[in-house]
Amino acid sequence: MALEPYRADMDYQTNLSLVKRGGGEGSNIVQNEIQYSYCTYTVSVDLDRLGIDENDKIKLPNDEKIKRMNVMLDAIQFLYADIKGRRENLSPIFVIGGIYRRKNPFFLNRIKFTEGHKLNIIMLKDTIKDAGIQEDTIVGYLDTSLDNNEEIINEFNPMTIGEFFNELKKRVVKVYSE
Repeated sequence: MALEPYRADMDYQTNLSLVKRGGGEGSNIVQNEIQYSYCTYTVSVDLDRLGIDENDKIKLPNDEKIKRMNVMLDAIQFLYADIKGRRENLSPIFVIGGIYRRKNPFFLNRIKFTEGHKLNIIMLKDTIKDAGIQEDTIVGYLDTSLDNNEEIINEFNPMTIGEFFNELKKRVVKVYSE
């Protein structure tokens, strides 16, 4: 979900090259809508159900569950998409979460900007406090990415993005070794 409004940016192209290669005549002008925006997404995984089918006929061993979670966490950390011939970097610059006993996407619709590109710190801190998840919540941040950089660092004492995902991997191992 985009955190900023759509500004109706357009990119105009033609399909002339495609028409010439196909031996046809004439071409069409096409337009692509482009939006450069900060986006947010929420990922929740029920670790109690990972690797178990609905009928309990298949139960993966814990080492396989850990392996699959590590693959997924790596995919999120280095997320990208190929969109109309160009690669878009979708890897996070701010990430918040943890492994929680209560299965709830706590931060869904809680990542918001105030003015400009300032992260709404109050909403996040209130979410953490109200849910009672202070002990289990960690934050990763790509330094200097947002306008209220100092406030983010002072309020959350964040790790780097890589450290965040490595810590989550350690916590997944801990869950499956208990």
